[in-house]
Amino acid sequence: MKSIFNHDFAYLIGNFMADGSFYSTGRGYRFEFVDGSPYEDELKYSLQHIQKIKQILEKFLDVKIPKIISKGNQFILKFRNKNLAELFTKKLNIFPGKKHKIVDILPIYISSNYEKDFWIGYLDGDGSLARKSKKISVESMSQKMIDSFSNFLKANDIFFSKYKSKRDKNYSHVIVIRSISFRNFASKVGFRHPLRSKLLSKKLKDKDFFVKNEINVKKGIIDYINIFDSTVFIEKGRELLIKYGETKYTRPNINFQKLVLLMQKKELKKKEILKEINNYRFKKSKGSINSVCLPLYIERDLIKISKFVRIREGGITFSKRYIEAFNEDFNKILQLTENIFDLKPKFTNKNEPLFCSGVLSDFFNKIIKRKNK
Repeated sequence: MKSIFNHDFAYLIGNFMADGSFYSTGRGYRFEFVDGSPYEDELKYSLQHIQKIKQILEKFLDVKIPKIISKGNQFILKFRNKNLAELFTKKLNIFPGKKHKIVDILPIYISSNYEKDFWIGYLDGDGSLARKSKKISVESMSQKMIDSFSNFLKANDIFFSKYKSKRDKNYSHVIVIRSISFRNFASKVGFRHPLRSKLLSKKLKDKDFFVKNEINVKKGIIDYINIFDSTVFIEKGRELLIKYGETKYTRPNINFQKLVLLMQKKELKKKEILKEINNYRFKKSKGSINSVCLPLYIERDLIKISKFVRIREGGITFSKRYIEAFNEDFNKILQLTENIFDLKPKFTNKNEPLFCSGVLSDFFNKIIKRKNK
């Protein structure tokens, strides 16, 4: 046998952990590799995959192994090999029997030149590529396997979400890689399975994968004078007018632009005006119920939530799936937003959080630009 430290064998072991079996029988040990498809026109790809597994095994073992058999919508490779069985049990600590709850990457491959090959093999077995969306999923009953794969994705800066799914009396563990990481996944990992690699290549030809928010203003003090129009009011803004000697206005809420103009006549500089106004709450129209606080500076927390903001008429919202695809906590993003603007979200009948404020939709329309990636 050749050394286990080669790319093909690492791939083989990864695929075995997904779709392989190792049995103890009265005649010794037996191995099986299986691949199939419910679609007849795709069975040829399953056959090509199993043929590749057979070639790797024969090259590694330096022996011929039995032919691939067809059974229904599956192709099955069955064989016995004493040397491979001894390698599994004595060197790799892989033993006969059910493995679906305990499988994991072999420690010898972690952080090695062969780790990627292991995961490609595993994904070629247990990975799935959505037909109608840009989503890659892998599901396992083994939490160890999913945790190890999570570590690999993090090390390669590939964003994903992870969750548990109820399966009868047990839970399976799921990782989802969404469109935000398609190109990164394809360049750093990808598939070798003939069908999965074909489908991924087809999706990669699409120009628009996802829309990304980018901050459209420079860091530092935020120039609200160039952001808001005459529809924005300052709650209790009359206090500022009185402070600077303007007493003819009797209403408490003052039009933002009018307030700025009056303060400019008092020869206040822009930074002074912005700092003064920042002590007050902003509202959309003088009769609006909701008012918000606004930050004085572009800071880290504001940049963080700006990455995920979705602008709606009269407010902003967030997508839980999109946030979690970046390994961020959805509830923390909502809490940050609430803290920055001092406004609690309302939830729609689809359980979508909505921060109801025309001021916020105006604000984010100015400070972010959306780009297709």
